[in-house]
Amino acid sequence: MSSPFTSVEMPVRRWGPQQMGRQRTVTESLIRIFSSTRGMMVTVALLMVLWVIVFVVFFDLSGSPPVVDDHPPPKLFRPPSSSSQPHSPPTSSKTSPPTPPLPPTPLTVPSPPEEASPILSSPTEVPPSSATHSLTPSLFPNSLPPQSPMVPQDPVTLKRQQAVKDAFIHAWEGYVRCAWGFDEVKPLKCTGVKNWGGLGATIVDSIDTMIIMDYEKGYLRAKEWVESLDFNVDYGASTFETTIRFIGGLNSAYDLTGEKIFLEKSVELADRLLPAFNTNTGIPYSTVNLKSGKAWSPSWNAGASFLAEFGTLQLEFKYLSRHSRNPIYAQVVNTVMDKMFAVDTTPWHGLFPQSYHAVRGTFTDSLLKFGARGDSFYEYLLKQYLQTNKTDTKMYEVYKKAMNGMKELLLVETEPNHLTYVVEMDHDRYIQEMDHLVCFLGGVLALDGIPEHLPIAEALTYTCWQFYERSKTGLGPEIAGFGKKAKNDFTFQAPHYILRPETVESLFILYRVTGDQKYREWGWKIFLAIEKHCRTDIAYSGVRNVDVEHPQKDNRMESFFMAETLKYLYLLFSPNELIPLDEFVFNTEAHPTRIWNP
Repeated sequence: MSSPFTSVEMPVRRWGPQQMGRQRTVTESLIRIFSSTRGMMVTVALLMVLWVIVFVVFFDLSGSPPVVDDHPPPKLFRPPSSSSQPHSPPTSSKTSPPTPPLPPTPLTVPSPPEEASPILSSPTEVPPSSATHSLTPSLFPNSLPPQSPMVPQDPVTLKRQQAVKDAFIHAWEGYVRCAWGFDEVKPLKCTGVKNWGGLGATIVDSIDTMIIMDYEKGYLRAKEWVESLDFNVDYGASTFETTIRFIGGLNSAYDLTGEKIFLEKSVELADRLLPAFNTNTGIPYSTVNLKSGKAWSPSWNAGASFLAEFGTLQLEFKYLSRHSRNPIYAQVVNTVMDKMFAVDTTPWHGLFPQSYHAVRGTFTDSLLKFGARGDSFYEYLLKQYLQTNKTDTKMYEVYKKAMNGMKELLLVETEPNHLTYVVEMDHDRYIQEMDHLVCFLGGVLALDGIPEHLPIAEALTYTCWQFYERSKTGLGPEIAGFGKKAKNDFTFQAPHYILRPETVESLFILYRVTGDQKYREWGWKIFLAIEKHCRTDIAYSGVRNVDVEHPQKDNRMESFFMAETLKYLYLLFSPNELIPLDEFVFNTEAHPTRIWNP
């Protein structure tokens, strides 16, 4: 068989006697030079110069030890290069072709009352899309051609995915224009606010969203910001929020790109949080000054730390130890878990009270809840088990015991429509309310692999969906009230909406787990309601009352809107091969990192 390549005969330069004689003369001269004493000195000097050059190129002379990763992540998304040629899309670990969209299936959970009206008439309506941000090949390998298994194949889902990306770009460009370098943008005033130390919370919290969405322009500018970050600021940082938003965001950016700057900055920031763990018990203080290292917990909570705060650091710190080769980060958070595992939780049926005094080593209340200040502790019990590829069975056993306690003490139904919800309990007194934050629980129960938990996950998420479906705006309240005083199952006890992600988080996970198309339809309705009531000329804003026709905006866009809400919506309309749940674990701020084998 002939070669597929065309053979081309190259001209050969012939050396004649004159050239050969010239070559011998030059060679003899060089031998005489290097055989002399002066020639030998010149040779040694040249070798020393060459050695210095090699040393400078290949070794770090900055004076600080480099971060060395024994377990570098495979580059799912390579960083942009100067080449103008698009990279090939990453090869999916899934060998089977993408499954076609599932047809809508009947609800298996109770139907809403007749008076509950849908938020918008057309779930297939797509907001206008800016044509400049289409899914075309670019320098990101995540820029996928139309036939890639990472791109939705049906046109409706593709348009919805693109609409969510356009919403993200609208919010990002408004932030860049009005509040660059600030932590958040004021979406009505075109100004910025520094409420997280002026470290650019919106930037760091949303870098991995840009990578996942293949938004190269935003990623490049965000990366430049990270490279210039200086954490030596006189600011009392929340140990919890700084970990989940900043360290979580930097870890995920490193995991998805392999760019060392993200890991180095994450380590630098974690080092400034370590003084918070200098307590009698190892339970960290809630707040630490990033410059001085002084740490404390709030006086308004009797100096106690909150369960969700000290129990939601483990994924991020263990990731750092694995990739920086420094065991200190895993050690401090493992001490926290050991302290909790030593507690006899029998009186609380495997659950843990909300507040723990870091110095005295005792719980300071008996409040059991899955809402604010309690929620993500239970989430991380499961996710530490998942992060280690299901090898940390101690975490799983404590998780299962806690879920049994939740089912025994806190899981109830409404009358007359049997909506499933989770109450709070203080001693023997039930508190008949449910935070929007509790809506994360449907997704967690769907992930844990326990068959009898899936129906509970679906029922809880249906209730959370009803918070949106029954409001006049199609948005969900911060807190829903239940009990005998609640007509039609629940009331809008705290009616404001701050762009929270927990409901769409559970919709995303349940869609991935069950393949039920209704979760995409519910998510799309929520997105349309956000577009209708929260979008401004600058970005997006929360609203003060979800149950009025024309709600007033609150002029705030939390960084988690771009880090979580829009990311989960985008992934909801993406194929399962994009950040597959059997290969990645999300922290509580929606920052994914790869599952590993210890």
